[in-house]
Amino acid sequence: ADVAGLLAWLRERGPRWARILQSDAVKVTVNKSFADPGTQVRDGDEVAIVSVGI
Repeated sequence: ADVAGLLAWLRERGPRWARILQSDAVKVTVNKSFADPGTQVRDGDEVAIVSVGI
């Protein structure tokens, strides 16, 4: 899976998640480095979602 897929999956949890995880409102880090939507996420990776505009 990649970052975009992870965010899409989380948004499917409901409208509140979809609102919170608006693409322009968050940045994602993978293993403590900011990641692009196409960055792969593998088992054991550390993922953080950072709010930048809510």
